[in-house]
Amino acid sequence: LEELKVASAVIAEKLLTVASVAAAEEQSGVVSNALKTITYLIKSPEVASQLISNPQSRTLLSTVLRSGSKKVREMSADFAIQVGESQPVVVSWLIAEMETLDGSDSVCSDIFRALGSLVVTLSEEPGTIDMKGLG
Repeated sequence: LEELKVASAVIAEKLLTVASVAAAEEQSGVVSNALKTITYLIKSPEVASQLISNPQSRTLLSTVLRSGSKKVREMSADFAIQVGESQPVVVSWLIAEMETLDGSDSVCSDIFRALGSLVVTLSEEPGTIDMKGLG
């Protein structure tokens, strides 16, 4: 069973890379399939934790959230929300993304949507996120 968990984490990381490349090429079907599969794999807390602990995961999530395709950004924001509900560190990642936005950034609405959804959801669970750190 342990080998399966490790393999699942490796597959999830590879699929995140596939989603990132597909997002750059605006292949929304590939992104959708990759994110759906990752969502299934990260139902295991161990797999989710391993995925989040990989520094590349944050970069790859950022890439798909900034895709030129609105459909890809929407799927990526939904994915960020799903992951963030079990791994609150995603909130910090989204805040860091917001800090890098410039005023003319036209692809930021889905980052705001994901962050807003997570703040509302996680603020209902005491101790999940530090609300002081958000202001």
